[in-house]
Amino acid sequence: MKTSIYQLKWGTFNLIEGDFISQYAALYGEWSDVEVQFFLENLNSSSNVIEVGSNIGMHAVPIAKKISGGG
Repeated sequence: MKTSIYQLKWGTFNLIEGDFISQYAALYGEWSDVEVQFFLENLNSSSNVIEVGSNIGMHAVPIAKKISGGG
């Protein structure tokens, strides 16, 4: 499995070449932004989140940044 590093909307990601999600993210700089915006609008710094099956972190990273205060 070959991977490449990309700077995307929510940070630096190690994308898997040939993977559909990775190809989309490399092209558009994000994956499933509508879902991410929903999460961000409904979470705050006191939220607890369990992210199951996070794949390469396209949801997990922005969620973690939101509930940790951005860091």
